[in-house]
Amino acid sequence: MGQKPGKAIPFPLNRSTPLVDVLSAARIPADAVQLVMKNHKASVLDVTIEPGDRLALFPKEYPFFVDWYEFRNRPKPEK
Repeated sequence: MGQKPGKAIPFPLNRSTPLVDVLSAARIPADAVQLVMKNHKASVLDVTIEPGDRLALFPKEYPFFVDWYEFRNRPKPEK
């Protein structure tokens, strides 16, 4: 993905920004991300990132706990 695993990447934001735009700017393909943690809580790819938020991104190759399967595969809420 272009970055060393475990390395913090500062990404200054001055406004609310969709995560997919942050990923694009960091040259990380959205389909390579298995799990998104925003401010230490599991999130979804269509989340909006605010200035000061902390992200942790886990690639599809990263082993994780089985109970995340249901979170990732739950139906999206209707808008």
